[in-house]
Amino acid sequence: MCVGTACTVAGLWKSRHTHKGFRFAAALAPLLALGCVTAGYKMLNYHCYGEYAITDRSGTYCKEVMSDLLQVAVPEFLWSLAWPPLVWLLFRAIYNRVGGTKLA
Repeated sequence: MCVGTACTVAGLWKSRHTHKGFRFAAALAPLLALGCVTAGYKMLNYHCYGEYAITDRSGTYCKEVMSDLLQVAVPEFLWSLAWPPLVWLLFRAIYNRVGGTKLA
């Protein structure tokens, strides 16, 4: 989200639009909304639990859990990378078979 906002702001900086102020405000609105929601969650946690934080991972087994999750996630991720080229080849073959650019 931060990279997308930064790219949008950089593009607006070089643009010649007349209403740059409104466009900058619209580009920065997602970051402002994220900050407000984060502060709201922290205030709610402080009110209910006495701690101004969203998560507190001290004293947990986060390292071991992340290790287990990554052992499952990496093979799944690699399998997900194998499918897009096959799907593209299938659609390309169907596209060429039915006439390609002659359609429509």
